[in-house]
Amino acid sequence: MDRSFSPHSWFWVVAGDETRYWSSEAVAYVTELPEGAGVTRIGSEAELSDVLRVHGIQGPLVSKDDLYAERERRIALPLAVTLSVGTIQINMDALSQRNIQGLASVGQYLSAASPEHMTAFRGFDNVTYQLTAADLVSMGLQVAARIQAAYNAEWALKAMDPVPLDYQNDRYWK
Repeated sequence: MDRSFSPHSWFWVVAGDETRYWSSEAVAYVTELPEGAGVTRIGSEAELSDVLRVHGIQGPLVSKDDLYAERERRIALPLAVTLSVGTIQINMDALSQRNIQGLASVGQYLSAASPEHMTAFRGFDNVTYQLTAADLVSMGLQVAARIQAAYNAEWALKAMDPVPLDYQNDRYWK
């Protein structure tokens, strides 16, 4: 009986090496096939990674696009920033980042022109906070630090050969 192709639970013989099989379910090489397992031969790890990526499955090679997506995912996570009002969480999607960097510039201006001015800011918790000029600048710097740390981690991963398959693990992104 032929088994129907299921990319999420399939095995692959890569580059003719029949001593191991790539398991799309385990996201790893295995040395034994389960009885009745579906198996396909494929020319290279790069080709297999490209085929699996279409189905949202990690292949044996991590691409620059995989690292880019993980960097952007991590940057966009809510961020806890410490300000004069306490520690608050802020949104970090691309639009929020742009707005916060704009507020940081306003904070620099206000520091010189009107340091007592308070600016209303709505946090991730949907609560409005009254922030000082120094708070706006500090928030912008903390956002920039998050972004820079994510880029540094991505660059460190790109320098590894090969990039580890568990590149999404927090230990690489600290």
